Amino acid sequence: MKDLTYMLVNNYETIMYVLAADVALGGILGFVIGKSRASLIAGVISGILLALAGYLLAKGNIWGVYLGLVVSLALVVVFFRRYAQTRKPFPGLVMGVTCVLAAVVNIIVLLNFS
Repeated sequence: MKDLTYMLVNNYETIMYVLAADVALGGILGFVIGKSRASLIAGVISGILLALAGYLLAKGNIWGVYLGLVVSLALVVVFFRRYAQTRKPFPGLVMGVTCVLAAVVNIIVLLNFS
């Protein structure tokens, strides 16, 4: 377990950048396929905030992890609501589970920040 914790803490920036790209590209895809401006705006803003979270922690600022946790939890709510409405696994279920994992990473990093 210590190895996993060490890996998550030391790769937090990369994890947040990957999630940021995933969320932003999902918003763009929602716009291209479904003409949803809401998906575009929410996806890009959420992506920017997640990238900022990674950047802040890389600079030693713990507020980056708090930001990452808040955005991840907000996305959990959004995506599981979407899944409950549509019963389609993508994007709701897939992204909901991804954001739950991101929230767990944020909590682990918070508990181990020094």
